[in-house]
Amino acid sequence: MSRLSLFIYGRLHPRIHRWLNGAGFCAAVGWLYYALVYKQFINRFISGNLQFLDILLGLPLVIALAPVIYALIYWSVKWAVILLYPQGISMPVDENKND
Repeated sequence: MSRLSLFIYGRLHPRIHRWLNGAGFCAAVGWLYYALVYKQFINRFISGNLQFLDILLGLPLVIALAPVIYALIYWSVKWAVILLYPQGISMPVDENKND
């Protein structure tokens, strides 16, 4: 079985899946905190010191990058599991197959 089919159809152990969901969620929340609070986007927005272009392009980009960061964390670890320990991936059972 190819590694690509393991990546597409394979399922991680439920415990690893929960940890990866948590890690991805924490990374996405960390990105939003960094972009909105640490870089003072919200403070500049409230005080009115933000340019219209920052609001029009910057805010949607910041929000759209949160799921990208989540997926980057999740899929990177899934690839690492496939490459280093392919036995850790389980394949779904085909119920329509008559043997």
